[in-house]
Amino acid sequence: MASKYYANCMENLAYDKKVLEAAEKRKGQKRRNKPTRLDLELNHQVFRGLRQESQIRRYRSYHEYPPSTTPMASLQPISISDLRLETHHCGRVLFVHTFGNPVLCMAIRNIVEDVNGDVEQLAVYNTPKTATLKHVLPGNCVFAIKEPFYEASEDGLYAIRVDHPSDLVQLQVTDALFPQKFLPQITEPDKSAIEYKVAGNAAFRRKDYLLARHLYTQALQLSGPADELTQILLRNRGVANFNLGRYEEAETDARASIVASTDMTDSKKVSLDSKALYCAGRAAYELRKYQEADEAFLSALKLTPNDPDTMREHNRCSRRLYEQSGGDYDFEQMSQSATKTHRLDHADFTSNVAVRSAGKRGRGLFACKDIKAGELILCEKAFQACFASECNASLLGEINTERGYFDAAEGLVFDTIDKVRRNPEAASRYLELDDGGYQPKCPPTLVDNTTVVDSFLVRAIILQNCFKCHNVRSSDHYCYVTPGSPDVEARSAGIWIASSYINHACVGNAFHSFMGDMRIVRAVRDIARDEEILVPYRCTDIDHNDVRKILKDIQGFECDCIACVAETKTPDAQRAHRTKLITDITAFMSAQLDRPGLPNKHHINRGKQLYRDLEKTYDGDNYKNVPRLGMIVLGSWLCGIQRTFVCAKETVHAAKAVMSHAGFHVEVKQGALVVQRTNACLDPCVTGIVVIAAHAYVQLGEIGIAEQFMVWAREMHVTVCGELRGFDKLYPKLAV
Repeated sequence: MASKYYANCMENLAYDKKVLEAAEKRKGQKRRNKPTRLDLELNHQVFRGLRQESQIRRYRSYHEYPPSTTPMASLQPISISDLRLETHHCGRVLFVHTFGNPVLCMAIRNIVEDVNGDVEQLAVYNTPKTATLKHVLPGNCVFAIKEPFYEASEDGLYAIRVDHPSDLVQLQVTDALFPQKFLPQITEPDKSAIEYKVAGNAAFRRKDYLLARHLYTQALQLSGPADELTQILLRNRGVANFNLGRYEEAETDARASIVASTDMTDSKKVSLDSKALYCAGRAAYELRKYQEADEAFLSALKLTPNDPDTMREHNRCSRRLYEQSGGDYDFEQMSQSATKTHRLDHADFTSNVAVRSAGKRGRGLFACKDIKAGELILCEKAFQACFASECNASLLGEINTERGYFDAAEGLVFDTIDKVRRNPEAASRYLELDDGGYQPKCPPTLVDNTTVVDSFLVRAIILQNCFKCHNVRSSDHYCYVTPGSPDVEARSAGIWIASSYINHACVGNAFHSFMGDMRIVRAVRDIARDEEILVPYRCTDIDHNDVRKILKDIQGFECDCIACVAETKTPDAQRAHRTKLITDITAFMSAQLDRPGLPNKHHINRGKQLYRDLEKTYDGDNYKNVPRLGMIVLGSWLCGIQRTFVCAKETVHAAKAVMSHAGFHVEVKQGALVVQRTNACLDPCVTGIVVIAAHAYVQLGEIGIAEQFMVWAREMHVTVCGELRGFDKLYPKLAV
């Protein structure tokens, strides 16, 4: 499946590249055929009739241009007739009026006219999945497009393209730059601060928090600097900001609204201050500032000691501080809470690791203490995650380098841009991640009271750091879902900031799993203090040549772990023979999975012959003490089948051979299980082999050794799945 996924990425990127190369030839030209209003309205109707759920959305980048950081008043107006194709019009601003209804087709689109009556299509990209069309690009409204980009779009039409949300500004009639041409014939009389407040409250009750925020802001501009109305408006706007996910602004507004009266007999002021502290605490909690949040809740409880909501939030905050300090999680409860759309409520545990220089790999994550095999290294909530169940298939691609992801990554881009805009200070850690050398760098900046975020920078960081995760839980993937079903093939994606610094090695010393939007990393073997944490990004069940190509084309690097070094030292003819054998083995294994009951003797002998042939392609010199990753899947199948036909001693021998191929060298000394894991590669198949060995030792009457194997199997299962759930479903208990 990985090869098919890779091929889909490359095929779609190649198509986009052809379209964009054709457009590039017209760069700097004016549009030849000027459209009429009727032309655009008819084309717009076509967009409205398209079924969005059937489309693969492509976010492709060819011309990367920075967002406008110039105040609107300093930009020179431009008209539609002066726009040039495939050109970023720096230093200019285009004023337009929308005269259609917005539609979603690759972007949010509407049709617009400028002050001269010329018309064109406007396409706004990088809006969050939850954004409604009427809020982004409503009809009969006036917009300023700062430093517009004019494109010949992939649908054969033309569009004024907006990639940076801050480049599109909706104007109000009261704005100084509102074009005279678009002024309404009848204007509303000026409103007072109280009238704006009443209108804001009405919008809030309708859950139109964006409008409520705007109206409260209008009211604040008319109210006194520190009167009672100002405190009420700040408090109301703080709650509106909280509901919009603007937690930094919510906390600022809430704290600014506090009167801090020393008169505790004024019950109204005390109650209002308590509510403000509660809002500030909730905002700090969402920003993952748990200590600050707890202090706000404690201050609120001093004012209103018996408030149940504040007590509940204080207790919730205490649990997060407990998780954060010691990594003590209730993984069973975490697993039960995980659903396809539920974001989990847990703190990050990252005190075991630190970011340091990793030489040619850039930055890496290193152990701050000795960590035992199976021990929790870190547990982290996603900065942003997008589950495949929440959005359609999409392609996030970088045309110039032909790198891309074919999954939920596009939705991840949109939501991450929105999150960075809403909370730029909290997003600073995200913007410190590797961006692949993207230039020029434009940090979030406040211009015209709007946070300017470079969408291409956010996207570049995602291309470097985005990681695929299972739809709900890793244990579902390994234990509860039929291979080949949509839940297995669905490709969710996320960004985990601390975990993003973990570099890849096919033979790593750690393994990660997922529960909802939590990423859990455990040690595969003992890790020494100051040793770099490495995890495999790849599967072990596909040909190594494919793996290296995928890592290079999609991840953008070449692996130099011991398995990859051994592979590159192998002669080309030998590697080609191994590739053919793995293709044959894949077909053989697929046929066995589809066949009911146990395989017959012919099929078993065929499997043994393929196994022997494949083993010969791993020569002893290059692969001494190096995992032979291609052997694991077929070896596991043979071991599982043969245990019903051979004696227990032979089963133990076969199981140890498969463990050895995975880098686990097992011995039993004086009744104790000894596992040497220096170059171990934790493949999920190996857990089942350890269980088979345990049952064989029961047949040999060595119960103590069998129980030690089962303890090890449980440890491996938890490392692979993040929890013990599913172990008893997959593996039978020991018959002792």
